[in-house]
Parts: sequence; C-alpha cells; structure tokens
Amino acid sequence: LLPTLQRQWLLWRSKCFICRCPRCESPEDPLRDRACNSCAPIPRRWQVVHQPAVWRRKEPATKGRAVALLKEGTEFDATGELRTTKEGLWVFGEDSDSKKSGWVLVDGSAL
Repeated sequence: LLPTLQRQWLLWRSKCFICRCPRCESPEDPLRDRACNSCAPIPRRWQVVHQPAVWRRKEPATKGRAVALLKEGTEFDATGELRTTKEGLWVFGEDSDSKKSGWVLVDGSAL
C-alpha cells in the first residue's frame, strides 16, 4: 500500500473521490517512518534504526560534543523539542542521567 497522501491524491486524480475511511482520516500513517512535523504530534519515544549507532550531542550539530552513543535498536524518550539545521532535523532526547541528555539527528538526509 502507498502512504495515505499518495493514495488520496491518486483517488482524487483518477476518480475525483476523497476517501473518508478511518485509515485515511487517522492522523497517523503506519507506512511513514516518522510523523509529519506540521500536522502530527511529535513522537515522545524514538528508536534508533541507523546502523551501527548514532550519537546524542550537547548541541544540535554533528560537530557538537558527543554525550552518549545510542546503538541500533535503542529506544529513547524525547521532550518534543525539534531543531532544524543545515544538517537536518534534530530531536532533544532525555536520559535519566541529565549529563547524557542531548540532541539526536533524526533526519540527516542533507548530509
């Protein structure tokens, strides 16, 4: 299946039909890897999918001081605070040890 927005666009273009089924009306799309920043709530729980790991950094920059290494599969809590930089989208990840809280790059496609 295609993501919701693509399915809706195809239905509109081919049949002039706007689908109002529960799946199309849902704010979450199970076929997207992360929520849309402009229309969906920011997830509070994240999972590292990059291999082998990602760094949690003090500042939202790849040159920022690394405070923790998060291996693939690690789940972490976020405050919901986002920052967009020239390197990509960052989310602030919390840790029980405040010294290990920091920024995680969640979309580095610009790198």
